[in-house]
Amino acid sequence: MVIRSKAPPATPGVNAAALSRIFASGGTLQNNFFGINAQNGGGAWAIGVLVQRNQQGVNLVSQGLLQTNATITANAGTGVLAATNSTPNCVGCNVTGNGDHDIILRRNSSARITGSYAITGNAGGGVLLSEESSASFATPGNVTGNTGGLDVACGASATTAKFATTNIGGGSTNCVEPGDP
Repeated sequence: MVIRSKAPPATPGVNAAALSRIFASGGTLQNNFFGINAQNGGGAWAIGVLVQRNQQGVNLVSQGLLQTNATITANAGTGVLAATNSTPNCVGCNVTGNGDHDIILRRNSSARITGSYAITGNAGGGVLLSEESSASFATPGNVTGNTGGLDVACGASATTAKFATTNIGGGSTNCVEPGDP
């Protein structure tokens, strides 16, 4: 399955809006504005999916949820944007080679990154946390080689990145572990 949009520029490849759920298994989401869009309590499960060559790979807004092991690559902008209480769960996903940051967490959003994951080679930084957001790098992975900034960057407004100093494969970070002085 390859989903390509021929609709107006803001059209997603797949859209989970207002408490709806989508399940995608296999296939490619490309040449859309958003590869995956989940908002207002919408949730997306994307297993074995390739999200590439979109304006933005994944957009999660207002309690959007993503559960995935996808490869999110070569998108013009951000690989994954989660804002306003949204949650990407990346279980063995690869977020690489995007035009901005791989993953941006804003406004009280949280990410769980686990399994055999790679967040590498982006024009921006790797993972950017701001505005009371948090991330957990639950297992060792590879968050390195992001040329436009830190591999994991914690903003000044009460961000938390659990295991960012131990489980990102030697990547650069300004984060401190929860509980560290």
